[in-house]
Amino acid sequence: MWTRDRQTCRGCGTRAAEWDPAQGGRSDAYRPKSTQCVGCAHVAVLSKGLPEGAGHHIVLVPNDGGEL
Repeated sequence: MWTRDRQTCRGCGTRAAEWDPAQGGRSDAYRPKSTQCVGCAHVAVLSKGLPEGAGHHIVLVPNDGGEL
């Protein structure tokens, strides 16, 4: 594994040096932005009616006009 990979936060994908002016970064290096994945939203809605832990999964399949 590369050193850069180990320095990258698994949660947000940034590195501490990017935020630290002493290391060439900036305290305002990034700004948060909210996004929504339409596929994940569909999965979340359909998953609400399923019993937990019963082996049910919602998957996304290509919509080719045929039946699911």
